[in-house]
Amino acid sequence: MKTFTLILITFLLIPTKRVSAQAPAQIPYFSLQEVFTGKSFKTSDLPKEGLIIFNYYDTGCSHCQKMGAGIADQLQAFKNIKFYFVAMNDVEYVEGFINMFAKKLRPHPNVSFILDKMDSYQLI
Repeated sequence: MKTFTLILITFLLIPTKRVSAQAPAQIPYFSLQEVFTGKSFKTSDLPKEGLIIFNYYDTGCSHCQKMGAGIADQLQAFKNIKFYFVAMNDVEYVEGFINMFAKKLRPHPNVSFILDKMDSYQLI
């Protein structure tokens, strides 16, 4: 036991380099598709100010369904946040997700539903 304690104390005293995450200065270019309008959605369409949350989700994921319902129920607490719900599923599944779990999100101006189809990737 003394050996274990000595080893533990030694590791705690060894100086380590601090690593901190940094947000990129610029969001990388992307081109996706809005679910309801079918219009292209690009990096340049993002708001210039305010908080943005990209929520990648799967329409069949129970955790994602609970999260969507929770955000819909608490939307008034997120007044200054723009939500982008991004799915790789087909439109029918996205609409089913919204209708079953997050109806309040669909008409809200701070919420957008975006499709991320694999064939839409462009490398720059």
